[in-house]
Amino acid sequence: MGKKFRLFLKLGLNSYELRGKTLKIKVFIKMLIPKPIRILLRSLMGLPKRFLITMPRTVREYFEIKSKEQNKYQLSDFKNGFKDSIILPDNEYYVNDFNLDRIISAYLKSKQDQVGQPIAYQIGGEWEGLINHIYGELLTQIENKQFDCVRRTLSNFAKDKISMGLSAYGTIANGFFTSLEFLNYYNNSYNIWKSLTGLSDDSLVYPKIGNIHGIEEGEGVISWTSFRLSYFAQRITSLLSEKTAQSKKTVLEVGGGYGGIPFFLFQKFNFSNNKYMNLDIPENNMVVSFFLMSAFPKKEIFLYGESLPNNDYDIAIMPNYYLKHIPANYTDLVFNSHSLTEMSQETVKEYLKQIDRISSKYFFHANHEGNPDDYDIEHKHVNLNDPAFELPKSAWKRIYRLPETLTNISCKNKITTFTFWEYLYEKY
Repeated sequence: MGKKFRLFLKLGLNSYELRGKTLKIKVFIKMLIPKPIRILLRSLMGLPKRFLITMPRTVREYFEIKSKEQNKYQLSDFKNGFKDSIILPDNEYYVNDFNLDRIISAYLKSKQDQVGQPIAYQIGGEWEGLINHIYGELLTQIENKQFDCVRRTLSNFAKDKISMGLSAYGTIANGFFTSLEFLNYYNNSYNIWKSLTGLSDDSLVYPKIGNIHGIEEGEGVISWTSFRLSYFAQRITSLLSEKTAQSKKTVLEVGGGYGGIPFFLFQKFNFSNNKYMNLDIPENNMVVSFFLMSAFPKKEIFLYGESLPNNDYDIAIMPNYYLKHIPANYTDLVFNSHSLTEMSQETVKEYLKQIDRISSKYFFHANHEGNPDDYDIEHKHVNLNDPAFELPKSAWKRIYRLPETLTNISCKNKITTFTFWEYLYEKY
């Protein structure tokens, strides 16, 4: 047998055994059919579902919302919110050369120190295959010292592929039915968010940094992530105000996206006397550093490799492997949203071990469970409801596990039908 056929057969048999005698045809297809043809076939196969199921359901849902007079937003509201809004030098949110150099220096230092880190802290899971694809152009700009190009790329992160996986990319309302789906998502999200939080509408507004887009509101914009992240920020603030007595509190986030949680904490929930630390891979940290330094030019923002007297900072942005250097019981609450399940099993186990060590009170996270069939077979998503991936019960009590409503409504019109869950653990 030829080498390719033997590999093809081996993958097929492994899939057959691992999946309880359910043969994964996609493995065979992937081996035999070139990628461009697979993409075309996937698109064609999705057309009947879109025309016969998704579109009629989208229209029906629109009129259901309208009949209940729950349509806070209209299609016309997207008109200005999706226009380009690149930050210019005379804008208050412009990142100057000094801070841009800080961002690049922190990235280079964190990549240098990444070499030789334990396997659990190396880039793996879904991110391993994404880094070169989504950051390749930006990394070339840094290597060639094209700093004006770096600034332009970061200034457009929400409409650039560098924010793929950071809850900002690929959410442009193009075409009537796509816009209608977007509108339904916004109206459903707003109604649920309002019932959960009771907050005023200005609690949803981002500044126009990084070309973040959505519905224009005053001088800012309501992004499609605003509802979920504003809710999480309020929940974090509530937990810390209820249960912790010390005056200055620390929140640590594992995988902070482009910085939505700290933005809402500091801008909307009076978090100014407290501290926030983000841990993420070096590439993602460039985006969150750019966003937060733009949004909060007067705050003490500490980047990796910099020295800050007396550990006094408002915001710290560190590489993921810094986790093992954080002192015991350093933080009051550890938060994660939609990324632990994308990591390798070794990484998740290491992170949970460290969270047990460094958190003095809470572990709050929101993730899905399982490995849906429409995902590529090599993406082994970790199920955080599995006892193998839980915090030690001798030290932690699960307060609740509830459906994460504000994310689940965005999935119901997609092929992916898994449910996201919100978990809260409290230390004894």
